[in-house]
Amino acid sequence: MYTYSQSTGVLKDDDELIYDITGIEYLRNTSSINLSYNKISDLSPLDMKHISELAEQEGEMAPDVLTGEKWYSSYGQNLYFDFRGNPINKYPEKMAGRLNWSELDSVNFELKTNPYILLKEDGTNQKFNGEIEIPLIEKGEERIDIKPDSCHIVENNILGSTLKTYTKEKIVLNDLTHSGEVKIEFSGADDSQLKGYKVDTFDMSEVISSPLNSLIKQPIRIYTPVTLTSLPTDVVISLKVLDSSKDSIGLKGAVFHLFSADLVDGKYVPQKLYNQTDYITDENGKVMIQEKLPAGYYCLVQKKTEENYLLEKNSYGFHIENTVSLTGGTPEFVTSQGKEVKSTPNVTYIDRYSPNVSLTENSADKMTIKKVKLTYFDRNLQDYKDIEFVEDALQKTADWLNTNKGDENTLGLIDGSVSIQVEYQMNTEIEVTNERLGGLVITNTVSDNGVNKNHKFPFTLTLDDTSINGVYGELNFVNGIAVFELANGESVTIKGLPKNIGYSVVENDTFGYTVTSENAKGKITNEMGMVVFHNHIKNTEDKPSLPEHNQPDTVVKPIESTKPTKPNKSHNSIPKTEDRTLIYLWTTLIIISSGLIAVLFEKRKI
Repeated sequence: MYTYSQSTGVLKDDDELIYDITGIEYLRNTSSINLSYNKISDLSPLDMKHISELAEQEGEMAPDVLTGEKWYSSYGQNLYFDFRGNPINKYPEKMAGRLNWSELDSVNFELKTNPYILLKEDGTNQKFNGEIEIPLIEKGEERIDIKPDSCHIVENNILGSTLKTYTKEKIVLNDLTHSGEVKIEFSGADDSQLKGYKVDTFDMSEVISSPLNSLIKQPIRIYTPVTLTSLPTDVVISLKVLDSSKDSIGLKGAVFHLFSADLVDGKYVPQKLYNQTDYITDENGKVMIQEKLPAGYYCLVQKKTEENYLLEKNSYGFHIENTVSLTGGTPEFVTSQGKEVKSTPNVTYIDRYSPNVSLTENSADKMTIKKVKLTYFDRNLQDYKDIEFVEDALQKTADWLNTNKGDENTLGLIDGSVSIQVEYQMNTEIEVTNERLGGLVITNTVSDNGVNKNHKFPFTLTLDDTSINGVYGELNFVNGIAVFELANGESVTIKGLPKNIGYSVVENDTFGYTVTSENAKGKITNEMGMVVFHNHIKNTEDKPSLPEHNQPDTVVKPIESTKPTKPNKSHNSIPKTEDRTLIYLWTTLIIISSGLIAVLFEKRKI
């Protein structure tokens, strides 16, 4: 029946303890029963009325109030029960039998209560007043009142707390500052004393009364939060922009901007410009970006590149994250004021009795821990204090917390909220390639020595990409087509065309010349391609008959576009055929007029 092994002194497990004394009335031939330090809470089976009913059923004489007939023991002897340390909260109206309660006034029945739970978020010597509810203690069907002058603290390991006042059902404690346990002893009122019997002689018994002495072991749990966050990260990005036309050669003058971003389907989508800084590559195509950035998603977007290079439209993203997780402590509970604290990632709560905390680093690409800053409210200083750990920072931080939160034997140094801030460093390299844009130089030569140097031959340049529109160099494209004219020795330059676009150049009207060409068809490359047309005649007698004044009768007009065509600097206006006819007519009239005037003048002289 003991709660511990007499041979080893080790406490028994809860499943080996006694919780109920039903049937104890049949232990008739015993002088003493030790039931100390079990889990017995109800002594109702020792009630006089209950024992009397059992005796009548078995044909035995019911116990007499005055003489105290035999019960539980040899005739004329008392029965001793030891109920010390049991959490008894229910007593009979009157105790039956020859039970020895003469030592009852020195016995405390320990009544355990649920922990009184508070949350202490900040410091500044914050103290609580706790209303501790006295467990229900019944005698018969009534609650037992405690004596006003009998309630006092017999043991207290909560720093500075004092007993303030009490009522029938509550005890108020002042100045609660730390987790601990308060033992409060109190006695029942005079009219709540237990009454039993003591046999002094064979034929005489004495009615005795003893006070009910109870002891509350009241656990106090005052939790303080521990929060894990991250400081802005030292981000170092080595950005290099390469020239696609030259192996490993950097491109100078590329400009990038930094944006906050969202991660959508694995791609970094720019959202808001983070700062106004232009990150510009040097002569080696490099720029070092150094920023302190909070956790989140970011991306670099190219805003400018050198002339004749295609602007890179992709965004180059990176992710800054907290890679340390906080576990242990007490992650959730309900305070005595009814506030529920639920588990939250990287937040836990500690007191001197809570489990130890742990800090664990999760793998993260390119993220390293630079240092850990711990801020706590110091019990001795009554102010916040900072500590920094660099080498083996996570383990040292956890060890410090677990040591200074205190334990069941020692008050901790921590007296308020704790903040753990991890500072990271991120080093990464980003490489961008800008595609060099290509183009063409188209030249026309004429081998006829007698050719009119101002005569222009019409040409058409057709690309296999109909999305090309607008001015590229000296030509205006509409749906991938541009028309132009070239005289002897003239050329036109087209630049800024994407690589691998196919092209074809044709001469629209040869005016009888034989035409040969070089590279009239092909694909645009990173370099400027050379296209040469040559108009020539085999013999002098084969010389073609050009329009009067060596000007063509018609000119190929460019396709109309909403954008103005950039004029060719060597391009001269060509008079139309009808304009030349008028010139001939006026010249003839002037000559005839001059002859008439001369004749008239000669006649006047005569």
